[in-house]
Amino acid sequence: MLRLPLRRKTTRVRTAFFIERKTKTRKGRNRKIKSCVGQLKITEKQCDRLGVNPYTRHSPLLEKCCLLLSANESYQNAEKDMLLLMGFKVGHSTHHRKVQRIDNLLPEVKQGCSEVAVDGGKIRLRGEDGEKSYWKEYKTARLQGIYYGAFFEDNQSLIDWVNSQKLTNPLYYLGFAE
Repeated sequence: MLRLPLRRKTTRVRTAFFIERKTKTRKGRNRKIKSCVGQLKITEKQCDRLGVNPYTRHSPLLEKCCLLLSANESYQNAEKDMLLLMGFKVGHSTHHRKVQRIDNLLPEVKQGCSEVAVDGGKIRLRGEDGEKSYWKEYKTARLQGIYYGAFFEDNQSLIDWVNSQKLTNPLYYLGFAE
């Protein structure tokens, strides 16, 4: 079997060149950041200019990929898919922490709200090993066909959010029954 030598140094030189060109600096203490193209050596000043937060080990695009995978499946499956897609492991607990760190601020309707659609459902959660899974309830609301809010086991917050908006007369309400 023919093996080709790896060219890691040239890859780092190329990425360093692009980062340096974009940020127009080389100064600062070196950091290592995981990104979609591999591990990058980047300085703190370059991190500031590129919008990479202090104490983060992942690039903003890699964080976005983690959140996308976590939103579409379980954290364990997101871990497996990240390994398959990117070639390196980002643990399921890291995916969970990234999701928990996000501030989910509810939108405010700019104009008067004349349309409200409310729906909900149940989500199955796995129990610990040997325990049964269980079901939890969630509710969602869409205002004016544009603004969305979701609530996990918190019906009163849904009611409060809708009532806090500027509601017009007449108000069209669409609710879905199970």
